[in-house]
Amino acid sequence: MTSSLLRFSKVIVASLTATLLSIILIPSAIIWVLGNGKPPIAIPVSSSTTLSKNLLVKQVNTNPSIATQPVRLGWVTGSLSKEDLSAYHGLSVVCPMLVSVTSTGRLVLQQTRVIDTLHRQGVRLWARLTCVQDTPDAVHAFLTDAEKRMSVVEGITDDARIQRWDGVNIDIENVSAPDRALFSAFIQELSKSLHATHLSLSIDIPPDPVLGQNSAEPFDHTVLGQYCDAVILMGYDEHWASDPVPGPVTSMPWIKSDLSDLTTTGIPAQKTILGLPAYTRVWEQNQQGSLIQDPAYSVHYVDEWLTKNHETLIWNPYLDQFYTSYEKNSDTFKIWLAGSKSLKMYLSLVANDHLAGSAIWSLDLMNAQDWNQLFASDSAASQ
Repeated sequence: MTSSLLRFSKVIVASLTATLLSIILIPSAIIWVLGNGKPPIAIPVSSSTTLSKNLLVKQVNTNPSIATQPVRLGWVTGSLSKEDLSAYHGLSVVCPMLVSVTSTGRLVLQQTRVIDTLHRQGVRLWARLTCVQDTPDAVHAFLTDAEKRMSVVEGITDDARIQRWDGVNIDIENVSAPDRALFSAFIQELSKSLHATHLSLSIDIPPDPVLGQNSAEPFDHTVLGQYCDAVILMGYDEHWASDPVPGPVTSMPWIKSDLSDLTTTGIPAQKTILGLPAYTRVWEQNQQGSLIQDPAYSVHYVDEWLTKNHETLIWNPYLDQFYTSYEKNSDTFKIWLAGSKSLKMYLSLVANDHLAGSAIWSLDLMNAQDWNQLFASDSAASQ
């Protein structure tokens, strides 16, 4: 009798256990399958407006520092049209100049009507912020007034929500070294405001003139690395407009040293985006070796012109780009050409150095065909 009761008890326990497991595991399995094998993620969403809900859901997966795919960014200085951008395969972020700030702290906003189109195509929009008067004095006047700074921060955040931007891209270059702390304060204030509404903050910065001495420069790398979602290294101009010494706009050894400097002075590699130029300069020198002019043209235009005129290009393995020199009207013309072959080599640093992605200045200077050739893997995946 005792043995029968024991067996009966075991059967009851086993049945209850099986029932409980089925109640727990079967719904979980259904959720797992319906969720494509991914556990559900809780997303905090404000109930104030439908617009804010859409922004928050969109932004959870757009932080470049945690992106699963490298950022493919293109700046735009001209018009933003549906036809132009849809042809650029793999383009994930576009940065048009949409907002400017005056020395008095007034915001000048430009409207764009293609944001819905961009979002449908899976492209994010980071509105580029510039200064109307891009001079050290004008930037200083804006930064020194705390009330003006906060007014600009609030205005940008409001505009971002109303215009449904995905983020803001700071392109203020003429900051003086004495204004380092003031500029850092502006970045911290803007970062906190944008992040409170789940918007991204990125910034474009040039390489430091003297590597390894960031403490004396206007852009505090430690602050930028902490408060910005992405820091875009302007991999240009190694040799700038009016530089008395002709040379390449960018090159492999120059880019490598600049990237190394960023990571050792406070900017994480996973937040760094490598910016590359789609232009080059045609340097003209007289018989005495003095520079006459150095206009910038798109790489595509210069490449076609050199081919048409049968100029010989010589590959420089140290710079990883082509070079040519020719005489005309007693003047010497020198061109360093970083075309598709060079840019692909420079872009290999993104994967090698575990960077957040790449950026091209600008889509106005690079047609869709050249872009798609540059990002061939992205183009194939999108077709």
